[in-house]
Order: sequence, then structure tokens, then C-alpha cells
Amino acid sequence: MTFPHHFSDHARLYSEVRRVVRSSGILACWTYHHQTVSPKVDALVQKLYADILGPYWPPEARHSEDGYRFLPFPFEEITPPPFRLVQEWDLDRAAAYMGTWTGSQRYRKETRRDPSKTSGRIWQRHGATRIRSGRSPGRFICESG
Repeated sequence: MTFPHHFSDHARLYSEVRRVVRSSGILACWTYHHQTVSPKVDALVQKLYADILGPYWPPEARHSEDGYRFLPFPFEEITPPPFRLVQEWDLDRAAAYMGTWTGSQRYRKETRRDPSKTSGRIWQRHGATRIRSGRSPGRFICESG
């Protein structure tokens, strides 16, 4: 099952985990924040994220920003091996992904403007044609039953 853990009802979730996870089961939770592309593109993404969408992010988004470091986790943690998530997208796909962000959805609903379309145009003006991003997850927390 995949879901944004930082938006969940943690007490209810952990109660359900205790109910259904068997003795050798694992609950694995990880998050990431921004992809890294290049200093120029990264600065543009940060401008979108903080300056344009900043007021539209719910308070729970801070858990993802903090790499889940301060998220309550009542189980024994297991240190996983390091790994990276790598994607290569054209600008339309990258902009569409950013359009799925909660901040983008709230912005769109309140302003009736699509911030992800603006991002694509800005990237094109800076010469970007494809986005290859690599992200190391923030805190990766596991519990083994």
C-alpha cells in the first residue's frame, strides 16, 4: 500500500499496522523532498515550492520537508541500505508531477491558475528540455514485527 504517510492519522494507522502485520512483517515508510537537477533548475523548483506555493501547503507537509525525522514512529527502526530514486522525464511530465503536489492543487483551486504550466515555460527559457532527477529518500523508517 502506498500513501502519503505525513498526511495520515498516525494513531489509527499504527493501530492497524499492529493488527495486520505478522511477526516477520515490515512497515516501510520513506519520503523525499525535492529532486536535484542542476543549480539553475533547482532554484526554480524552490521558487515554485516556497515562494509561489508556500502559502498553499498544509502544515503536515513539514514532515516530508523534514525527511520524516520528527514524525512519530512507535516501532523499532531498521537501517536500510542506501538507495536513490532516479527518473528522467520530459518537461511536460515533470510539470505534471509538480501539479500533483498538494500545494499545487490548493493553489489551482484558489487561483484557477496552473502553477505547473508556469514551471515548464520557465525551464524552457533556461534551456532545459528534459529533467533527470535523483533523490535520496529522507528518513527511511521500518519496523519488523
